Amino acid sequence: MARALSSILLVLYIIFGLYFLNYPFNLLDLSGAFSSFEEWIFFLGGILIIIGAINHFRLGRYRY
Repeated sequence: MARALSSILLVLYIIFGLYFLNYPFNLLDLSGAFSSFEEWIFFLGGILIIIGAINHFRLGRYRY
């Protein structure tokens, strides 16, 4: 169960990371495909960034 959840989170991180990289550079024209989902993409991307920050600090605690 935990492995499936981490796989899902990995895919979400990759998708949203690619979207956020594409957003300022406009490498691909995605305006028509994601125009109705843009608010949700930023919302979920923000949540994933917060989860990543929490995991970063949790890993830092176990290293030392």
